[in-house]
Amino acid sequence: MISALCLTSAFAQGFDDAILVEGTETRLGMAGFGPNAIPCLYGRYGTPGKDRYAEVWATDEPLVFNPSVWVVDPAMKRKDILYNGSERGRRIWAFRKKIAVRERSGVAKDWTFVIGFAAGADEVNEAECRAFAEEFVRRAERIFASTRLRSDLSFPATLSVTGKPAK
Repeated sequence: MISALCLTSAFAQGFDDAILVEGTETRLGMAGFGPNAIPCLYGRYGTPGKDRYAEVWATDEPLVFNPSVWVVDPAMKRKDILYNGSERGRRIWAFRKKIAVRERSGVAKDWTFVIGFAAGADEVNEAECRAFAEEFVRRAERIFASTRLRSDLSFPATLSVTGKPAK
């Protein structure tokens, strides 16, 4: 319970009341994989009154995670969550998820959500970034699971952290 309270408190200072300011849109190219043309969904979140942004990508393409670049995040200790802190100083997490989608839906079941935080965001600590990433994935999973058509996929319009880890 203490760690959940710490994440909530940290998040309130960093990305509280984040708003989707760009997206959800279809793009080619994702962070964390060098120059690429991976088809994905993209969005960008901002916080009112603060110059803090988080970028998010989602793809159902099979991805190869280079073990010299992507590592299991030691703070989360889950094999489905990888961390890459080496791309131009950005903090990037990847969450590999199997989503229980609606029967006969046109939505894929295997997704990777990538969440990146800009280089130079020194005032935003890793706990704040993790809290945002976990809440984003938790909410996006719910939306993706309930969507019938691929063209209707979208990211949450707003995010506020509850302190619960992603499932």
